Amino acid sequence: MSDKGGEGIYMPNAKIEGQSIAIGAGAHAAVIGAAEAGLRGRGRDEIAELLRALQEAVERDRDRLQEPNEVQEAVAQVASQLATAESPNKLTLRGMLGAIAKAATASTAVATAAQALADAIQHLT
Repeated sequence: MSDKGGEGIYMPNAKIEGQSIAIGAGAHAAVIGAAEAGLRGRGRDEIAELLRALQEAVERDRDRLQEPNEVQEAVAQVASQLATAESPNKLTLRGMLGAIAKAATASTAVATAAQALADAIQHLT
């Protein structure tokens, strides 16, 4: 393996299995994409669209966020919970989305997208 400043994983004789694996630059977007597909497959198109809007707002306003890596990680955790749970824990998700909105005080787009997703999650059955 050479050290040319690239990213990657070197795992000789290894096997990785998982529903969603995110590695390297753009990894959070891959998690969001997988979650979005899973949500649409279960007829939760509105939630998928709101999740995508939140991710796009975070990417667009990344330089305005106080803790952009933590915000992106929280969005990925929300996506993972939505993608894997038939009945996601609404309290946990709303708490995480509230924390995202609070961390995004300099970005009304992120705060608004987080609140819109939290509101939609409240009405999941």
